[in-house]
Order: sequence, then C-alpha cells, then structure tokens
Amino acid sequence: SEQSIYEASEQILQRMAQDRQLDRSRVVLFGHSVGGGVATEMAVRGFGAKLILVSPFLSIPEMASTLYPFVAPALSIAPWFIRDPFDNAAKIPKLEVPVLVVHGREDEIVPFEQGRLLSEKARCGKLLAVGGVGHNDVFEQ
Repeated sequence: SEQSIYEASEQILQRMAQDRQLDRSRVVLFGHSVGGGVATEMAVRGFGAKLILVSPFLSIPEMASTLYPFVAPALSIAPWFIRDPFDNAAKIPKLEVPVLVVHGREDEIVPFEQGRLLSEKARCGKLLAVGGVGHNDVFEQ
C-alpha cells in the first residue's frame, strides 16, 4: 500500500541519518515516476533539502482519468475506488524546498503536461523539459 511504502521509506531515511550521521539539509530526494510520489511524501515529512522528480504525475486518479477517460465520472462519484492515490498535486504546494521536475516531452506513459503542472504547483518549482525523450530514457541525452 501507499502508506506501507511511506513507512518503509521513512525508516530507511531515519536509519541512514542515524547510522551515517547525515544532515537532512544536505539530502536531495530523487524519485522517478511512482517513486516521485514517495520522494514527495518524504520531502513533506522533512527528510530532504531539495527534491528532484523525473517523469512525475499529478496523482493516480488523474493518471487513470487521463489514460482511461471513461473512468473519470466513476472516480468523481467514488474516489475511494483508488486506495493509493499518490496525490503529488496536493502535496507539492506544501513544500518549502526547491523542486526540480525533469520530464521528457515525448513521455509515452505520463503526459508531459502533468509534470509541467506539478512544477507550477511547487512554491520553488522549476521545470526541465527534455525534448526527444520519453518516460524511461530521460537521461540518455
């Protein structure tokens, strides 16, 4: 579940901070696609000084509605249908840390527009649009 992933991630970050004496002000959180949801939540919980999101989405319900428009009405009536929403769009505005969103303009999985909108929702957001790449090959150029 989304919550169990967050709990495990928090335990790992706490352990690393303790065992390696990491200063949270020097930690850069990084997440790709679904991992962006985890990195965003860890930033909300105060585990990093900066956040880098690669090919992120606004939320799982938004992705479902984008990929399958016929589910949008059902989700508006029964939002509980999606148990793990990974609602990045709701969390990003809460962050005080700088947020860099890197997104391929030809992303075939997560629409580029979702990454762009997410970067705009961040208080200290910046978008790096990468032309000619998709979802999994952003760093090959």
